[in-house]
Amino acid sequence: MRVTDRRQVATAVVVIALLLFASACSTDAPSSYRGPSDLLGLALETARSSFPEDATVLIQDVSPVVELDASYQDGVADDRWTVVSACSSADLIADSDLVEVAVIPSGAFTPAVEERMNDGEFRDAVTSCEG
Repeated sequence: MRVTDRRQVATAVVVIALLLFASACSTDAPSSYRGPSDLLGLALETARSSFPEDATVLIQDVSPVVELDASYQDGVADDRWTVVSACSSADLIADSDLVEVAVIPSGAFTPAVEERMNDGEFRDAVTSCEG
């Protein structure tokens, strides 16, 4: 095998490895959601794609925490709501028979609200998953 052939093979191997790594790290695929914390900051529509079909799903509208009136209607415009807290009956969402999320309107999901979420300020909004 010539040197240029070896380089082409090596380059191809590196490209394939990078593609495999990138697909494994992607957060867009529902299978990548391991636990409830992986749902934080996602649109409710995206989060729903990770819920098991037979799971009980509870959605809490916690808009008052951002000084808005609660207005969530089940299944209506899920892409306009952002998850700020979540829990599930099992460590892995895929193994859960109960998933609960707290949502706010996406327009109210500011960097300041994201910081509050990351600080755990909204954890008490979901309690149904505790044994």
